[in-house]
Amino acid sequence: MFWRKKSPVKLGRVDPSAADPVSHVRRLAKTGGIVVGAVLSLIAIVGIYFLYDLLVYRPKGIVVRPPVNLSFSRGGRVAAVEIVDGQAVKAGQILARLSDTTLRAAIAEAEAALSRARAEQKTRQEEMRVRRQEVAQVYQDKYLTLQLEEDNRCIDMKVEEARLARLRIEAEGARTEFDRLDKLAKQGAGTTRDVDQARTLAESRERELKELEVAIGQRRAGCQNAATRRQSWEQQRYTPDVEAFVAETEARVKEIEVRLGNLNQELLALQLIAPADGTITAVAVKPYEVVEAGKVLMRLLKSEGAYVEAFVEEPYLARFRPGRQDRAARRDA
Repeated sequence: MFWRKKSPVKLGRVDPSAADPVSHVRRLAKTGGIVVGAVLSLIAIVGIYFLYDLLVYRPKGIVVRPPVNLSFSRGGRVAAVEIVDGQAVKAGQILARLSDTTLRAAIAEAEAALSRARAEQKTRQEEMRVRRQEVAQVYQDKYLTLQLEEDNRCIDMKVEEARLARLRIEAEGARTEFDRLDKLAKQGAGTTRDVDQARTLAESRERELKELEVAIGQRRAGCQNAATRRQSWEQQRYTPDVEAFVAETEARVKEIEVRLGNLNQELLALQLIAPADGTITAVAVKPYEVVEAGKVLMRLLKSEGAYVEAFVEEPYLARFRPGRQDRAARRDA
């Protein structure tokens, strides 16, 4: 019988939990959770760093405004296209034109009519100037005649008024003398002959006074009438027919000028003009093509339409001011 020699076994410290499989699984899960948490935290820290660096220190990017659609405000046949796709243009530059043959003929006709109307207006203005001179001469002659008539009537009236004042004094004196002699005659101190003579003289002076007052009243009315005629003629120095002598031609000139202005506005509507500096893109029109009003024929990328949008850290905001020129660069550039 053969015997197998057994090696001695070294006994050490035995972990009580080694015999418990549930505790072993829990320990492994705890260790794995710690490792996974550490990895995720590291990933979050790296992500936050790069995101912070991107938003705070780097421009967000170039932002381009939408292009401007260009079209005619009215339809028609395209006569010419003055640009090509990708061409840089200036504000006010003509990009395309519609056929304007009929409109230009109407403009030429209106300009010719305006020239004729202005020539006629100039002729009538000269005639009006001559007419005014004639009217002024007639007015002057008539005014002097009326002024002379007024002066004569009024001067005569003033002479008669002075005579009336003297005659009134004489009439009052004659009446006073008659009353005095009549009183003496009644007292027996005067004669009848003296009383009769005084009565005759007093009645004669009173009669002359009344006649002169009537004559002066008529002369006063004549003086007032002469003054009224002179004032009326003075107000008619420039009569309405003289003032309105060129009104017809002036109205015609204004009418043609308005019509010509409207035709020129229509001519501008037949031109497609660049509203700003920029670059033409997406040209979709050719010469002799019939287009409709409002149809987009090309687009304009404005030169001032692009800008850089960037986020700046709050402590540095005080360094920026409107209108200040600065330079920005990406860290990865």
